[in-house]
Amino acid sequence: MSFSTSFCLTNIGSLLPNTTLTFYSNVDGYTTPIISGVPVLSVTPPNCPYTLNGVYDGTTTIKVESLSGNCCAVIDISPNNPCSFCDLGFDFFLTNTISQIVAGNLTGSCDSVISDYRIDWYEITNPNSPVYIFTTGPLGTLYGSIQHTHPLVGITSVPVPNGIYKPVLTRVNINGINYSSTSIPGFVQADLNNCFSNVTVNSAPLTCVNGPELGDYSHIVNFSGASEGTSPPPLTMVYQLGPNTNYLAWKFNAFDVPDNIKISYIGSYYNNQPIVLEFSDVGLNIPSSNYSLTINPKLVRTFGFEYKKVTNFSNIIRSSGDYLLIQITPNPTNLKTNFESAFQCLDTFDCSSCWDTYNTQPQQIISGSVSASTDTCNVVSVRLKVSGCSISSVQDTDFYKYTGNMPQSPGYTFNNNIYTTQQDYSTSLWWANTSCEVTGQVYNSFCPAITGNGTVIFTKNQTGAGGTGNILIKCSLIEDFNAYYQSYLSRMSELSNYSSDPTNINYYKYFTLKQPILSTDSNIALNAPCGDGQPFREYTIHPSSVVTTGFTSGYYTMNLTMPTITKQIFYTNCQLNCNVSLQSIVDSVNTSSLSFQMNTTNNKSNRYTAPFNSRTSASILQDSKTSFTFTNKWYIPKFFAETIPYSGSPLVIIPSLSASTCTRLPIIQFCPGFNPQSNQGVYIGYTMYYKIRLTNPNNPLDFEIVTTPIVNGGWPGILFGDFCNEAVEPSNLIVIYKVVNGQVTISNPNYFVNAPSAYTIYKRYNNI
Repeated sequence: MSFSTSFCLTNIGSLLPNTTLTFYSNVDGYTTPIISGVPVLSVTPPNCPYTLNGVYDGTTTIKVESLSGNCCAVIDISPNNPCSFCDLGFDFFLTNTISQIVAGNLTGSCDSVISDYRIDWYEITNPNSPVYIFTTGPLGTLYGSIQHTHPLVGITSVPVPNGIYKPVLTRVNINGINYSSTSIPGFVQADLNNCFSNVTVNSAPLTCVNGPELGDYSHIVNFSGASEGTSPPPLTMVYQLGPNTNYLAWKFNAFDVPDNIKISYIGSYYNNQPIVLEFSDVGLNIPSSNYSLTINPKLVRTFGFEYKKVTNFSNIIRSSGDYLLIQITPNPTNLKTNFESAFQCLDTFDCSSCWDTYNTQPQQIISGSVSASTDTCNVVSVRLKVSGCSISSVQDTDFYKYTGNMPQSPGYTFNNNIYTTQQDYSTSLWWANTSCEVTGQVYNSFCPAITGNGTVIFTKNQTGAGGTGNILIKCSLIEDFNAYYQSYLSRMSELSNYSSDPTNINYYKYFTLKQPILSTDSNIALNAPCGDGQPFREYTIHPSSVVTTGFTSGYYTMNLTMPTITKQIFYTNCQLNCNVSLQSIVDSVNTSSLSFQMNTTNNKSNRYTAPFNSRTSASILQDSKTSFTFTNKWYIPKFFAETIPYSGSPLVIIPSLSASTCTRLPIIQFCPGFNPQSNQGVYIGYTMYYKIRLTNPNNPLDFEIVTTPIVNGGWPGILFGDFCNEAVEPSNLIVIYKVVNGQVTISNPNYFVNAPSAYTIYKRYNNI
């Protein structure tokens, strides 16, 4: 056996540049040359280190001798194998796993922190034909692009098919010395090929009985990719079905950056040709949802929610050995992507719940809970309690567990008050008053891995007048500059009634600038794209900001001052919410100006699509608020309650295999939404509709409660708005409760729990 070693000769005395050298080993007393005729220039800077191969085992010193024999030197050496002399390995490493590669950070006995390395992974099930799979390394490596960053543990473990995998260390920095498995200028060539053991990955199929997780889902598969350079590989899983399995409950959270999920049925009756049951792109950065049956993949825009669904394949002819093929494809464009997924097979799916009780008999008002009092400024506070379901009676149902949170769809406002056995409601009403409100508009803006590869330099400091804030944005690409400047102009145009007079309420406005927060490590920040989990900061800026633009030294520039403001309008206590509303705007503007410094440079056009993404204003109202409506409802989008299988290329619907998750849904209300072509209709079940309204301006404590009969989750002639958030007010409201001069009348006890007698009500209401 032999080994290699690398070294430099930094002092060659009077040797001429054309001199050649011979190398000997102490093993045989320096008698037999290891190699001769080595030019002296190859072992001296800048051409060294020189790698000497074929060194005899046991060698501890080598003698270097010139051809003339008039110069020689003895050099102490050690084997050029960091895997051995530095005991390289992972701080956590599994050599036998299921469906994933698990490897922690690289460690070594001769360096407390090994901060840079590069590892190529090969699939070597056939050792004669190794197949390169991907490259890993630490975040911010200087050794080129990688696909996955260490540690590969937990959610950053890399999903792979079954097989045998070999990690090969190709480059590593140990104590400031760069080692490489090949000859590269500036690197010491070293034997790095056998630092690690092979990994055997058993891709045993998921089944209904082998799930390791507790809770509602037996299998959880998560992935976090702080990836650089190349696209992460797709994940493919086999879900072996039980003999009575008819449903797969699953959820998928792609966070901001869209990822794709595809679930196909593979069965022998269909010649093992895939029947596509689910096929969707999922994520916040999708502009809008589209579940149209004519497009694949579907587009599912989420708002921080998981995409939860129950897939029904009960109409498919089943055979022993059939399975589901689950394919998750991380975003191929934005490589900084994460996903979370979970799966649970079900033999049955029970769509019923306590909610069904209220589809025809609404939630009832608790007797004796209705009260009213006069507060300052002629404001009337009305309070009541409404019956509902117990939390357990809702949360223990299949319907709640597997269809709980919904992505964007008309009707996506979900009311949780139905979960409570007794829910408190209250409102403040008045006949005539002055009040203030703060309103605004937030615009969809996301931070993708923009392909411009432009430089964006963002600086926020305190160089403004009197130490106030100042923001300077420099962009190498006009596209990036325009994104900032045009979104600024849009927000300012929406604040067109701004007044520079601080005694005018139209002075109290602001717009916001949303900027990604990058790593404090400038090397990482320089090339970091946006992606899942991207932190950000929003700067609140007053419209009096002075904005200047220009072009200098190759950069388009935009500078914004951040003046502070003071509140100079003072309202009475009966001008409701006015002082607090204006002060909230002042505090937001001043805090942003005087805090949160930032100085980053990025070469990946790291910015939001609409950086100036919202505007806010205070306004004063001369109004009356004489009524308020309390409603409860549950809903589920139509697409989430159906399974529409496809097959072929291009994909074609198979109507005979289609199935519904909840057969009870057609008997409740259905809202088609503003765009029926996108299949965004929603099933809605109202469980109550109560409206409190004042009846006598001369006695503010006179009021009544009106309602409408609930039939099949709605009422006769129910109409919905475009977005299905709320139904249009019923035309057949009936009075069920009335107070006149302290006298209470319940005209319909069916809407109350244990309605008492009129005398008892009078005593309770008047505290007798």
